[in-house]
This record gives sequence, structure tokens and C-alpha cells, in this order.
Amino acid sequence: MFLITTADERSWKEDEKVMFLGEWCKIYSRRHKWKKYEYNTIPYHWSDRKRFFQEHTILTTIYEKYLIELSSKLNKIHNTNYSTRYWRIVIGPWLRHFIDVIFDRYSSIKSAINCECITNTWIISRDEEYLVPKDFEQFYSNIINDSWNHHIYGEIIKLTNGFNYSIKKDNVPSKRMSLNVSDFNIIKSIKTLLLNNYSNLIPDRLNKIVFVSSYFSHKRDLMKLQISLNQIPYLFSPIIEIPNIPANFRIRNQLMIDSYSTEFEHILNKIIPHQLPKSYLETFTAIQLNVDKRFPKKAKEIFTANAYSHDDGFKIWAGGLTKIGTKLLIGQHGGNLGTALWEQREDHQIAISDKYYSWGWDRQNCSNIKPMPATKLVHLKNNMRSQNFGPILITLASFPRYFYCSFSMPVASQALDCYSQQVDLLNMLDQNILKITKIRLNTPDHGWELKERFSADGFGNIVEGTDIKLLDRLKKCRLCIATQNATVFLETFTANFPTIIIWNPEYYEIRDSAKGYFYELEKVGILHYTPKSASILLNKIYNNPMKWWKQDMIQRAKNRFCERYAYVGENWMAEWRGELSPFVEG
Repeated sequence: MFLITTADERSWKEDEKVMFLGEWCKIYSRRHKWKKYEYNTIPYHWSDRKRFFQEHTILTTIYEKYLIELSSKLNKIHNTNYSTRYWRIVIGPWLRHFIDVIFDRYSSIKSAINCECITNTWIISRDEEYLVPKDFEQFYSNIINDSWNHHIYGEIIKLTNGFNYSIKKDNVPSKRMSLNVSDFNIIKSIKTLLLNNYSNLIPDRLNKIVFVSSYFSHKRDLMKLQISLNQIPYLFSPIIEIPNIPANFRIRNQLMIDSYSTEFEHILNKIIPHQLPKSYLETFTAIQLNVDKRFPKKAKEIFTANAYSHDDGFKIWAGGLTKIGTKLLIGQHGGNLGTALWEQREDHQIAISDKYYSWGWDRQNCSNIKPMPATKLVHLKNNMRSQNFGPILITLASFPRYFYCSFSMPVASQALDCYSQQVDLLNMLDQNILKITKIRLNTPDHGWELKERFSADGFGNIVEGTDIKLLDRLKKCRLCIATQNATVFLETFTANFPTIIIWNPEYYEIRDSAKGYFYELEKVGILHYTPKSASILLNKIYNNPMKWWKQDMIQRAKNRFCERYAYVGENWMAEWRGELSPFVEG
């Protein structure tokens, strides 16, 4: 059979039986084409979730090994002597995602080899320069892109040499790179100038704790907190433009790691020099100079919730200040953290921070975790009322077609199983309930084309988009149905808004310390693992969800859960001021 690795139809062959590498190849709106083929689809290798968790643990060990190797090589290239912690802050988010992603793609190709029926495949040749990301953000966009994935699958096929392949020339012109070309338009450039000037006006002595992407839902909350700390409000952090210059493959060859113990590590060694973002190599020094101009040169503490991940300028600045004793404080920025059986982003945040502020939970052997009021949730406390005349709103998740992160959530083709669960629920609802039910799609769709799928299944008339913010939309609803272990139900719980949760427990594995709290939610009817269970409850309570929600047993289970995983406290400002004041006064 001819192997098709992605949805890029230029690499498809029509005159042979074909094997699709995964469901990501089969775009729903193109089914008129791929359904004509005589085809099979290779089962996804992480459909075995126990294997997924076991290999997550193995990949953690590989990540630590490669972090040390690359730290040494980058120090040599840049003529520096930065610690492993510095490089963990700067390249850690990219390296962990990259290793996991490449292992996923490698495992899929190994599955194709092991089926022993692949005769050939086509690999589209690409301009090597075109495929080198300029920074983490561009890399993150690449890993869910058909073009990049086709290239990576092709490189792995070449290195494993498991079956025959033919090279096809890419006729689409590559994006031309030129020295110091910026992807920012004029409006963004003006915004950057204004924000950078604002930041530079605040003296370092009046900004001892620098807040960057702190995840306070309202700027006024952050302003109040900073004023209470006797600081001038620092509400807008600098925007560091990342230049895009040609890759220097002569220098990149110095990143080559010679030793390896497995075929996968051999593949990593070959691919890393061609995929390391330019912000850590070619433009690294330029970014350092820029952050020295734009960010505070001194700070006692840096507080962030999510700049640690995507913002390379921030990471280079923060990493530099930690070398001279500045403390890095990280606040939780969403759900799943603290409850998931495994979450590689949580592990990273705890590893790089001097103090990690959770939304109520702690973790064994992690002394730097401290529960504090949730910055994203504090303004929501008991501030929404449901409308008995409004719709029931089903909120859906949005997952890329390709694996992108190692955590206890659905990945790759498992998103379709979650979709099927929602269709099963809709089919079990009474017609009177369907008339008042709305499905809120999340964005981006990532090519799953859920709106078209719902239409084909007879539910297109109840699908709506995300033009209105979720919390504003809920103000006109009677009930929220949350379908993933993420932030939505933490928000509705905090607002004391009637909520039902439904998900497949096979894809949302829960750590032991959280199981009791979820069991309580299940016992009182908030959490459901099957469409049948959820539909039975909905058929009973849809006329007056608030009456059901206000029952003592429901409120006790919800409140106990919030105290542990969505804590807001009685006076969040006083708690945060008490926590941060010693840093300012010391």
C-alpha cells in the first residue's frame, strides 16, 4: 500500500491502495476524494493510554539529557557560561515540546513500518531555510501544520529507511528571508513603540516586582494590587520583536550530538540542528540587547502566568535576571494543572520557578508550590445568575489534528472520539431539550471541521461560534455543559453557575490526590462519564437547573472542589498583598 502521511494532497497517489498514517490526513470536507480510495488507516499508537503515560516518563528522562547537552553546546557557540537552569528557562518549553512531538511522529512511522504492507510514499522536497522557525511561537504554529509535519515525517522515513520513498519537488515558492525582516505590520509596530516607551518610564526602584502576562482577568485588579504594594502600575510589558534572518547552517552543525543509545535519539540528533528556533541561535544576541533596552534592568521578583512559554524575549530577559538573584514567580494560568495524572507544562513551570502559585492544590515533594487566590477567577466569585428561560450551552474543546503536548487530555485522532460522545449525548436528549440547546464551538477548529460534522449528523441548526465571550454568553443561559478538564468549569464553579461536566475518563486521567474530589462531583451528579448518565439528569432538571444546583449536597461538593482547585478566598487582595509585600519591603 502507498503511505499518505498528511492532508497535503500533493503527496497523495491515486492509482494504488493507500494507507493513511492517521485521521489527521482525512479532512472532512475532502471526504468526496479520500472515500473513493481503497484505504486503511493505521491505528494511533497512543490509543493505548498506559503506553502514553509510560513513554511520557521515558521522554522526561530524554529531555533532561538533551537539555544538558544543548546547554553546553549553546554556551560554547555564544561564548557564555550560563547554568542549566538558565537554558531550562530559555529553551526548555521548546525542547520538551519538540522531543515529544518528534517521538510521536517517529512512533507513527514505526507503526507504518511494522504493518509490513507499505510499498512506497512520496516526500515533497522543501527549502531547508523555509522550515527553520524564527522563535518558539512560530515553532508552535508549525507543529500543527500539514506542511511542516509532512517534512518531519519525510525526514524520519529517510532516517529509518523502513520502506521505499520518492522525492517530489515542491512547486510552491518558499517565503524569502532577508536580514532583519520583521513580521510585524505598521499598527503592531506603533503599539510596540508606545508600550516600550511606557515601560521605560517606570524607574526600577518603583517596580521591584515586575508583572508580565500575570493572567489577572481585569487590568484594574492588577492595578489595585500594584498600588497596594506601593508600586507604579506596570500594566503593559514590552513587546520584543524577533527578527527573522537566514539560518546559519555552518553554526548549526555545531549543535550536532554524536552519541545516542536508541534509533529515536539518532533521529533527534539529526533533526535538532535544523529545527532549533533562530531566537536561541542566530538572533539570540540581538534579542539580549533588545531586552536590555526594553525590560527593567533590575527586579527583586518577576511574576508571570504564561510568558514563560511562548515569549522568547521574556524568557531571555527573565533567565538573565535569575543569574543575579532575581526570583521567578509563576502563577497558575488554567485548568488541568494540579488534577491531571501527567502534565508536562506543569512540570516545567514548577522546575523553573522559585515559587509556583497554584489555585489551591499542592504536590508531594514540591516545596516551592504555594496555594493562592486564582488570579483569573477572583472577579467571578458568585457574580453570575442563570436564566431559566435561556439555552443550555454545551462548550466544546479544540484539539489540533496532530499531537502537540504530553498531558492527560485527548490527543490527535482521540478528538473524534470526544466528538462522537457529544453526538451520542444529543441523540439521547428529549426533543424539548434539543430545542433549547446550543453547541459552542471552540476556536481554532484545526481542520476537524466540527460545524460540518454536526450538520451532517443533524445538529447544524444548534451550532454557534465564539463571537461573544463565553462568560457573557452564559449570562443569558440556564446551564453550562463542560466537556473537558480545563478552565471552563472552574470559572462556572467560581461564579456558582449551574454546570454539568461530561467527558471520557480514558482521555482525562486524574492523579491520585484529586480522585476523591472528582468522585464527589460524580456522586452528586455534576460529573458524568457517559452520555446516557448525563442525558438522564438533563431530562429531569432542564426546566429549572438552578433549583437542582442550589441543593446542599451539590453546593458542598462544588465548594469543596473549588477550595482545592479554584480557590479565590474571602479577600484575594489582602492575601496577595501579604504574600508579595515582603519581596517589596525586603
